[in-house]
Amino acid sequence: MSEAEAVRSVIARLRTHADEPETQRIHELARQAGYLWRCGNPACPAYNCRGRRYCEGCGWGRRASRSATFTRACTPSAGGPRCAAR
Repeated sequence: MSEAEAVRSVIARLRTHADEPETQRIHELARQAGYLWRCGNPACPAYNCRGRRYCEGCGWGRRASRSATFTRACTPSAGGPRCAAR
């Protein structure tokens, strides 16, 4: 099992036994540790695994589905997406 698979498994197990505030804390801690990144679309609440190129929730980051409020320079990084509004 790769490190990424192990991390996804641990996060999934933690979320199974967590209520909503705890789930938010789990996501935020995993994001701060660099295992997840937050979607750059302000309307999408999704967190995505490190190494994923496009948002699982809304497809953000794909040229055809990217919101018009973001430039092509938007990219996920260890700290989350960094985008400049148009």
